[in-house]
Amino acid sequence: MYNENNTKNTNGTKKVSKKTAGIIGAVAVIALAALFAGRTECDSCGKKFFGSGTRDIWDSSYVMCDECAQEYYSF
Repeated sequence: MYNENNTKNTNGTKKVSKKTAGIIGAVAVIALAALFAGRTECDSCGKKFFGSGTRDIWDSSYVMCDECAQEYYSF
């Protein structure tokens, strides 16, 4: 490992280039956006959850979490 003055780098650490750091940062931002974009809010209780949830058979725009759907459809 040599630094910019062609002398040996003795501290044993590698420098991360600005380009690599930018790519890592962009990937992290995209991953976080994808994680939070997949969250759905239950129209019955207001709880946020991952996935598509259960739609009401009479109103397809009404979305419920699994717990609310189980309670709603239990006889």
